[in-house]
Amino acid sequence: MNFKPLEEWDNLDILEYMENHQKQIWKANGIDPDNSPYARMAAAKNKILREHYQKERDIEIDDTFTTASTAIKRRATGTMTTIKLDKNFDINIHGGEQYIVRGYDEDRGMYYYQLFFKEEK
Repeated sequence: MNFKPLEEWDNLDILEYMENHQKQIWKANGIDPDNSPYARMAAAKNKILREHYQKERDIEIDDTFTTASTAIKRRATGTMTTIKLDKNFDINIHGGEQYIVRGYDEDRGMYYYQLFFKEEK
């Protein structure tokens, strides 16, 4: 979050600050943020973002959608993702997405991934 004077914060800035602060507290106490009130805070933030988006563009987003049965089956069997980068690389990920960080190098004008692991095999 970019720091700016408190009087310039809007609701989204406040929610993001609260979310990050509370997440740090839960992690320090051994609580998984994904199975905690953090999830409710994220849902509230998403609701505000959605309402802002709809109001800004004068549209209404339908809450209902259909899901392909193949997508549900894939999710039930576990997470596997292939990231295709340019023409050079395919990265297969079998879970552990929380250990992958995507960034952008402004000097090179390119995106990058950081992978965190404990042991190379």
